[in-house]
Amino acid sequence: MQRAVLRNIPYVTSALALACVALAFMPEGGQLAFERHTIIAGQFWRAWTGHLVHFSSRHLLLDVGTLLLVGTVAERELGFCFTGGLVLLGMPIISLGLLVMVPNLIQYRGASGLDMLLACSAGTMIWHDNPKARGILAIAGIILIAKSVIDVLGIPLSVANLPPDVHVVWQAHVLGAAIGWLAANYKLKREPLREARRGSCR
Repeated sequence: MQRAVLRNIPYVTSALALACVALAFMPEGGQLAFERHTIIAGQFWRAWTGHLVHFSSRHLLLDVGTLLLVGTVAERELGFCFTGGLVLLGMPIISLGLLVMVPNLIQYRGASGLDMLLACSAGTMIWHDNPKARGILAIAGIILIAKSVIDVLGIPLSVANLPPDVHVVWQAHVLGAAIGWLAANYKLKREPLREARRGSCR
């Protein structure tokens, strides 16, 4: 019983959430934020840490709350080892995508791209395994697409209490969603007859 409980703990998600909260107490989060010129100059760690620092406490709560929800589901569906690898690879890929796609982006902070990565990977797995949930997933997908369109159009709808000169970087969300979808499909093709071994390394 105790072993089953330990196996179901979302270790990766918990570690990410704790890291986000801990870094919020740093006197200068900008030292870890995604900054175009510093990454190009060789501070490559920012490609990871930029996803763990935030602009405000409300921004932090929104991102971490979403992370705990979608990350827990993702670990259940993908296994914590696959989820851990996906996160470690996904963060710098999103950052690299931002460097290429948004050359005028000076700074980026937040776990929203990571949230989208985990949400889409989990959603893809559930769509495949549980046809009864497809209606709910379709509604959630429509809402996310509508939110992305609003962000692309630049309509101010953020509840994250961002500074006046900071805008939602919708490209990070699109990149995260694409990476999550690709990763889940890779896993499904690799394990077409996978068993429900929740929380195990697979």
